[in-house]
Amino acid sequence: MTGYIIDLDGTVYSGTLLIDGAASFVNYLNKSLTPYVVLTNCPSRTRTEIANYVGKMGIFVAEEKIVTSGMLAAMYLRDIGYTRIFILGGDALKQEVHDCGMTVCDDNPDAVLIGWDKDLTYKKLQTAFSLVREGKPFYSTNPDVIIPGTDCPQLHTGSFTVLLEKASGKKAFVLGKPSVLIWKYVLEKLGQECTPCVVGDTLEYDVQFAINNDAEAVLTLTGLTTREMIGDIASRVRVVDNLSQLIPDSFV
Repeated sequence: MTGYIIDLDGTVYSGTLLIDGAASFVNYLNKSLTPYVVLTNCPSRTRTEIANYVGKMGIFVAEEKIVTSGMLAAMYLRDIGYTRIFILGGDALKQEVHDCGMTVCDDNPDAVLIGWDKDLTYKKLQTAFSLVREGKPFYSTNPDVIIPGTDCPQLHTGSFTVLLEKASGKKAFVLGKPSVLIWKYVLEKLGQECTPCVVGDTLEYDVQFAINNDAEAVLTLTGLTTREMIGDIASRVRVVDNLSQLIPDSFV
């Protein structure tokens, strides 16, 4: 049985707009009891917020099926043994760290964690820079440099990470897709014995996540990737116009 690991922005929705085929595919997954999780590289929303966000679009996804890069980062840092974390990021990321039993702090942290922060200030950047320069381990929730939008794209976590890497001369441990470091946690959330298949709209994050972890991959042409950009990768992945093409013909 195939178990799906499904991207959100660019695959299920684009900004506030539902993508054609997404609702029917999620409905199929729910009705057929096919194992799946939705996995977003953006740590800006809690799982409850994501469930409500897609719910307003007419899609039901249970909270336990929602996985964020913030949640995965928190689980990873907890398992390493850290207890005190400095966070450059929003409330959702801080909540994930707290839920994993760690303390969010500004002084004497065990590690620095960078996430997306819409309220980023020079003071926050300077504090993160100082801690990294002192030698504190340096983690990033995801490598994405922009959040695609209908108007002007927004700077994403990867942009803040690269800035701090350049200034400090230190390299971050980057989590989120396509990292191999978080794969076991995604599989734990997927749950049942199944063949994992990563579904998403990007070559460098979604498809590469599958390749890095020896999983099947499906590339949807609903977001950042066009057919002209695919090149030789087409021989290694299934390419679909939208998610409805993954519904078996036998499903009624």
